[in-house]
Amino acid sequence: MSNQTKTEEQEQEFFVSKQGDIPFWDHPLMRGFKLLPKEYYPFLYHNEVLSVHRSGKLDEADFRILKVIGDAVAINENQLRRALYKAGLSYSDTSKRLDGLRRNGFVDRWKCRLAIDKDDNVKPPAPFTLGVAGYMLMRHLYNDQLFTRSEKWDTQGPSTLQRFVATNELKISLVEKGVLRKWRWNVGLSYKAHIPQVFGVGTIETPNGMINLLIERAQMSQNFVGFLQTKLNKWENYFEKHAAFHLNDFEDDPAIVVIYASTYSMASFIQKNIMLDTFSFGVWICVEEEFSEEEGVANSFYQPTDEGLVRINLPFLHK
Repeated sequence: MSNQTKTEEQEQEFFVSKQGDIPFWDHPLMRGFKLLPKEYYPFLYHNEVLSVHRSGKLDEADFRILKVIGDAVAINENQLRRALYKAGLSYSDTSKRLDGLRRNGFVDRWKCRLAIDKDDNVKPPAPFTLGVAGYMLMRHLYNDQLFTRSEKWDTQGPSTLQRFVATNELKISLVEKGVLRKWRWNVGLSYKAHIPQVFGVGTIETPNGMINLLIERAQMSQNFVGFLQTKLNKWENYFEKHAAFHLNDFEDDPAIVVIYASTYSMASFIQKNIMLDTFSFGVWICVEEEFSEEEGVANSFYQPTDEGLVRINLPFLHK
């Protein structure tokens, strides 16, 4: 096999970015594990956690950090700092508090690297998830909400961590634009178990009213074409019967399905193989590599057409 042919096969499999790399949070060769602190004294029992809560050893800022991590499921440190900055927490204060929360098992820090990167040249911001104590405290304080148990990550693959961290980039970008009004993970339709859930739903405010974004993340480590095709076909059957998406615990605002892909090449491949423009409901594609420090998520949305992807101008995201 020539080097040229090998490169072409790798690009087709991994769907490289316009810069020729593979985004870390969608790289099939990412590996990750929880990295325990040197001084680790986790609270393992409910009464211990409640005692810390009653004693006032955790303040409002600590609770805010735990709630943001719990709501995010998995979020990296850069995202967490940005999410908390508007609440008055500086980047350095957030990092310092995370170290303290790790010590007693309120949060878990992950070390994520590429299997082919033997020298650890690529070091992304560390992801955080709720630790055993953090889960118990959040479930006690917010018992009407669902959170992810720390031990559940022992059976989850790296792709699950990637999926949440990547999608939280979209979520936080919408928060930074000041348009996100509500967010939920794994949302059902009409309280019917046989209909596939939506991975993430966000209600955004536009000049013309509220819109529900039904977000599905495509991951290179899975058969994403088959996965999306099956889910979209079932949603098509539902939509043809109801002429709307009746989302559990959401208002019946106009809905747009958003396929969230890491690279433009991956997005184009999805459109070519699934023909998103042929569904009876509206579909957009959001391309993660199009995010920028200046514009954030504003220039990342595309409209699928029979001639390919056409960029959508969304003025309300240019705030």
